[in-house]
Amino acid sequence: MFVTHRQGEILLGGLKEDDSAQAWSFVELELNAPVLFIEVVRVISRARYKSVLMTTSIVVLKKAMIEEGPDFQIEKISVVVPSRLTGTESWEMERLDEILQVADSATNRSGVMFKTVSGKKYFSELGEWTEPLRVDKHIYKSPPKNPPSKSTSGG
Repeated sequence: MFVTHRQGEILLGGLKEDDSAQAWSFVELELNAPVLFIEVVRVISRARYKSVLMTTSIVVLKKAMIEEGPDFQIEKISVVVPSRLTGTESWEMERLDEILQVADSATNRSGVMFKTVSGKKYFSELGEWTEPLRVDKHIYKSPPKNPPSKSTSGG
């Protein structure tokens, strides 16, 4: 998922009993694809731990979605887009609205489209995409931020 060119791990020493935890002071990313930040809550015994899964893989997202239950919940997914894809000098991070498997209507080229809540679209494959895109599969749709309240008025 990422490449480091020098030691970046922060040793936690005796701070954590769980030796599966790792922390990094820096991560050097050499990517041409959007990165998913999957914010999760894990419940172990009575403790709740917030974590972030960083991945460019839809397979990892699907595994996280399958794992959801009382001990593991996805809170939010954001998409982080490298500067090469934004066309600017900076990376952008925005809440993800949906992920779709799409095909270009003109060339029939397929790829994954990441759509943000503000309507921006990023693709797993570089190049121009011709609208309208054919949606072959819905991979992820964010839950509504504030679900509609149920009316309790009777009649």
